[in-house]
Amino acid sequence: MEIACGPGMGLTPIILSKHPDIVCLATDACSLLIKSWRQYINSNLKEFNIDLASFSVMDIPIKDNSLDLVTSFIGISSTRAGEQGKFKALDEVYRVLKKGGRFITVENEWTNFEDIQEVFRLWGRPVWTGMKEETSWHEKIDRSGFTIEKADKTFFRYLTRTDNDLGEQADKYGIKIGMKFTLLILRK
Repeated sequence: MEIACGPGMGLTPIILSKHPDIVCLATDACSLLIKSWRQYINSNLKEFNIDLASFSVMDIPIKDNSLDLVTSFIGISSTRAGEQGKFKALDEVYRVLKKGGRFITVENEWTNFEDIQEVFRLWGRPVWTGMKEETSWHEKIDRSGFTIEKADKTFFRYLTRTDNDLGEQADKYGIKIGMKFTLLILRK
């Protein structure tokens, strides 16, 4: 199952390129996105077995201990309920995984919160909820019960004006906002 697949389908394309016969469930909280994906898959990707569902990663409607693998690309990072939402999402993924199951995800974190605050100040808007992390990813993962198998692949980049509204404003004010992405392989 791919959680919070978003407009890029998360890690699903990578997995299907290596394992085209795998049965995949791609999910996202946005039902319009899921409907769009269904139309696209029905027209262009008929050879793959991709099911779709719309639900929040903070309330996964799947039985406990049901899945061997959950994947995501920024699915936990993108919850819109701050740090508590991230804890709830990790708890839900842990709950639906079988013992020994894996959660493979790429998650991001902001590297310079003071610069983010300055952009929002200049922009005249409040800082988006959940941008300031009080707890590290390692602490979040430990609290959720997962064992970290790997967390050593990282990538850093600056937000650009074409990424989102924040990137546009940061570019306008000449402030660089960094993002660090980490590949996490976790085991229940």
